[in-house]
Amino acid sequence: MILINDMRSATSFGKVSFSNFKKVDVCKMLLTSMDQRSQDKSTFYAAEMICSGYFLELWNIIFDFVFGKIHLGNPRLILLLKRKVNRFKAIINTVDGDLCKLRNNEEVRTMITELLVYVCKSKRKIQLTVEKIPNNDFNIDVMTSRFKSPSVKYIENNFKAGDPREIYMPLNEFAYHISSDSQDFSLATYWFEWMIQFDDICKKRKKRCTCHPRDFVLVSKGRTDFVWCIWDILMTRANELGKGVTTLIKALLDIFQMKYSYLTTKKRRFIVYTAIMSCIDKIDFSISIGEEIHSNTILMNTDKMYREVKKYENIKEIEQKSTQSDKIERMNEYMYNF
Repeated sequence: MILINDMRSATSFGKVSFSNFKKVDVCKMLLTSMDQRSQDKSTFYAAEMICSGYFLELWNIIFDFVFGKIHLGNPRLILLLKRKVNRFKAIINTVDGDLCKLRNNEEVRTMITELLVYVCKSKRKIQLTVEKIPNNDFNIDVMTSRFKSPSVKYIENNFKAGDPREIYMPLNEFAYHISSDSQDFSLATYWFEWMIQFDDICKKRKKRCTCHPRDFVLVSKGRTDFVWCIWDILMTRANELGKGVTTLIKALLDIFQMKYSYLTTKKRRFIVYTAIMSCIDKIDFSISIGEEIHSNTILMNTDKMYREVKKYENIKEIEQKSTQSDKIERMNEYMYNF
């Protein structure tokens, strides 16, 4: 394994990465590399992020891509992702918050490389887009004109004392549209986005749209955020659909809760979209996760990338006058050398 011996602390990488690239550029290049199905480039930029301690950003980029472009195109990838996330959470507890210590953790390097290889190989589905809610849709007359459910029975078993009455009917609409009586992805995502925006309106008025705590919520902060009402409905529907869908929804829920904050619902909305889709569409669990990846190949590929990153070990100063285009060109030059 190629060891990185660098004395800089995590605070040194606030805006620039280990090799002095702009942080935002490294994130963009990783996303672009996955989109181009380039395993080498994806692994390289992931190595740069790992050496910089950008783990939350790295995971969020992987989440954005998997749930925005692949989702049910590879349901087994979601289950693998969940296992890797849980293993990473166990590993991170061993470093006392110093994420830079993980740059020399071989298991972390290997799990990220393996994931990226499968992501690059996976079949793509239609790119998910955010359902836009017109401001006028919060007018009571307009809102009620959009109600389609024939009764309020769809939310009865999920709505609890302490849940916000203001979203009783939107929750019922959401539950109706993921049920077998409607199965309408567009309208289900509409009401989910309506509730996100309504929660923002409440926050601006210094109110919160809070719910009764659910037992399945493992986060320490935000246990009463409205989004757990959504997950409660999704879990109930999944249980009706059988073990396979239930396992998938639980995996999505686990991933959604990783480093949860108030902004997570927006940032990881496509995880919820994927859960909605899982309750409506037929899931093909026979799809292979991809060709088996030999561990030796992964290790060789990983070492190659870290050998390149290692060149910028213990760097003190790099000329600050280099232009943005110069830095992008240097990033690309690395890749041409592989």
